[in-house]
Amino acid sequence: MFQLFNDTFHIWTRPITPPGSYAIAAVYSKQQGYPIHVTLPLSAIRLNATQGYNVTEVFDNTAVGFLKPNQNLTYIVNPSGICLLRATLMK
Repeated sequence: MFQLFNDTFHIWTRPITPPGSYAIAAVYSKQQGYPIHVTLPLSAIRLNATQGYNVTEVFDNTAVGFLKPNQNLTYIVNPSGICLLRATLMK
């Protein structure tokens, strides 16, 4: 498991099946304000497989895209919200 956080924003990753794949949870605990746009390379959250990942948003099964570790993952999290993603290792 990997954690990245500050006072109001947290990112967690956890290995899932199939092997080499990860769940990514981003939580924005600020109670008021505007949604935040998050942009970070997959390698910043320790997803480093050179073959890349097929990333989808879990709640509505929306495709985020195919990303390699050096490419940026971009998503929006609402105040008091969560973004849950699945990064499936490409073979």
